[in-house]
Amino acid sequence: MDEENARPKDDGNASRTADGAWKDLSHSTQEEVESAAAEDAQYAWRKLHLRQGSDGNFNWFEMGMKISDAEDTFHQRHVLVKGPTQEAYDKKFDATFTAIGHQMEAKDSL
Repeated sequence: MDEENARPKDDGNASRTADGAWKDLSHSTQEEVESAAAEDAQYAWRKLHLRQGSDGNFNWFEMGMKISDAEDTFHQRHVLVKGPTQEAYDKKFDATFTAIGHQMEAKDSL
């Protein structure tokens, strides 16, 4: 993801400050970090335009690579360095992003 694709539309949300700057999550609570991660994952999902295969499923290997790239971008934006805060962010980002994919697959299999 490039910087433009990593930029949420709305100001004043979990990922951005009211003036539109990226929130520094390095000293945030776990709840704030997880909220930003969930929001970022939803935004990344919308921007990445992932497509299901002819079998109705996503290529989860490709999705894992996209998740990793997106997390790297958001780590830089939110001033996250390796440690417990980044681990909490990644865990929530991964869970949210993959849950969206599984919901899409389940919806389309009906």
